[in-house]
Amino acid sequence: MAQEFKTCKLQSMEGAEQCAERGGWDQLWSAQSERVAEIQRRLQSACRDAASLSDLKDGASDSPEPSCGHKAQQGYPHVEAQVKVTNPCQAVPADEGAGSYPPETAPSAGASDSTVEVPQAIVHHEEITNVSNEVLRLRLLKSQHEELKSQLCRAESHLRRLSPHAVFQLRSYLEKHFREPGLAMQLQEPIVRLLQCLFAVFKMEVSSFTAEAMLSGVRKLFRDPHSFTSKLCSMPPFSTEEAKKLAPFLTSGSQFRRVREKEVNECHDALHTWLSAFYTYSSVSDQVAVTLHQLEGQELLLHRLNNQDLQSVPNTGGHLADSVPCGVALRSANSATGVAKNQPARAAASPLSRSRRALQGITATPGTRRNAL
Repeated sequence: MAQEFKTCKLQSMEGAEQCAERGGWDQLWSAQSERVAEIQRRLQSACRDAASLSDLKDGASDSPEPSCGHKAQQGYPHVEAQVKVTNPCQAVPADEGAGSYPPETAPSAGASDSTVEVPQAIVHHEEITNVSNEVLRLRLLKSQHEELKSQLCRAESHLRRLSPHAVFQLRSYLEKHFREPGLAMQLQEPIVRLLQCLFAVFKMEVSSFTAEAMLSGVRKLFRDPHSFTSKLCSMPPFSTEEAKKLAPFLTSGSQFRRVREKEVNECHDALHTWLSAFYTYSSVSDQVAVTLHQLEGQELLLHRLNNQDLQSVPNTGGHLADSVPCGVALRSANSATGVAKNQPARAAASPLSRSRRALQGITATPGTRRNAL
């Protein structure tokens, strides 16, 4: 093998001299590269032959079978084929750690446990995440419902402040305009829509929206000015389907213009605010009870999941103080402070303090003298 290496080296030097004589550095570089590649191929073939010979020797030493040459002579041609077909890249014991693939090892019991525990933890975390999002969504809906309810309560309080005199003046204003056909045409559209919405709230059937029909409806609606506002405030919210019938009357094409009678302006503002709040809360009234029921169920489920998560965490002696709730720790600290305050002070006064008291002329009582001792 060394002789072949020397021969290749001499040939490469001869080739290099020939290329140098021709004066081509590129040809010299290509010739050297070819020689190096040839040497590498020969070294690899030699390593493969040595590995195959070592395998054959190990097999012959383990079993008292005839050698490969004897097997070939006795009619075992498959031995030579097996030697020739041997994969040169197959990992052998001598090649371990030198670029070969690591041997496959059986999974241990700890690995199987970890593969089982990780998906369970992930599923538990995802379940907590989904339930938490649902709880926050339901809490948002509940807060929106409470806000609509508070708007309705504020509108009711504003409506209750209307005096019966203001309601009576509104009735007189409407009767005056609907009694005369010329004045009925001058009545503003927001006021007409307001009356139609009040008819729908009280479920009053009006045959047609003519001047005569509207006049009879106004007289029936404001028959008792003293109890008119209380009837509106005590009315329960409509269902979602009934609230939809009020929407066309609350969308006026024009804006209300102030009139000379200030009582009419006050009644219009209070009634329009109440009708808008009543419609808005009635449109979601069917969802209020359902949302509360769902929120209670989801909060209970989240509480159970959090308790399971806390129980799965091991409690050690070193972290016992961290696991104690803040309220329990605060109560125990307060109780300890109270006990310390109730106990009498047993600390003896120092000689310096006694001498200072004596200089200042402070006489010690028997109780303080006893405490000092």
